[in-house]
Amino acid sequence: MTMPAADTAEADVQAARTAKQKHAPSIQDRIGAHFDTLSPQLKIAARFVAEHPARIAMRSLRQVAAEAGLTPPTLSRLARAVGCADYEALRDICRNETTRRSQTFADKAKQLQKRGDGESPREPGGLIRRQAAAAVANIEMLLASVDARKLELAAGILSRSERVLLVGSLSSTAFADYAGYMANMAFANWSVAGQSGVSLPAALFDLGRRDTVLVVTKSPYARR
Repeated sequence: MTMPAADTAEADVQAARTAKQKHAPSIQDRIGAHFDTLSPQLKIAARFVAEHPARIAMRSLRQVAAEAGLTPPTLSRLARAVGCADYEALRDICRNETTRRSQTFADKAKQLQKRGDGESPREPGGLIRRQAAAAVANIEMLLASVDARKLELAAGILSRSERVLLVGSLSSTAFADYAGYMANMAFANWSVAGQSGVSLPAALFDLGRRDTVLVVTKSPYARR
């Protein structure tokens, strides 16, 4: 069936908008790129925004300012300092990120359990096939969202490091442990902080300038 020209044009516009959002710098990228040039007060605001993009997206400027212990003009200055036209532009970035990340693990599990169109409730292997398809989709989404230049830069830093220390806490512990396990198959200089009863401060104590610390963390974040 041929789509009407108007519908086709609208679909093209929506696809272009989605692609633009996918490849646009995240709020963390914007803040990271400008952080060293910010004033002490703007750095406080920047940390709050980077840690709470969902709150920025859903709450008013005055509410966010009150929660962060800042003034509304400070947040407006931060928006311009990180390359946004105004505070609303900064909110739009946070809103787009929040929308992309809003699906919870429980939502994904329920989606996997749903039968596909025409799938028999007793058809063997249906859940496994859906899980396999979801895994492939996740990998494709990862490839589409990763900045290849940054990935290559990070790989170069890690390969040149004398030691690489992985840090992961709470729900991120398993990811750090698995990354360390896989890395140790090829590299002898990777280790995971907190193993064998060694505390995090002790693991960090003797690190030098040629060493790298790789922190694994994800939302919701825990303060430590």
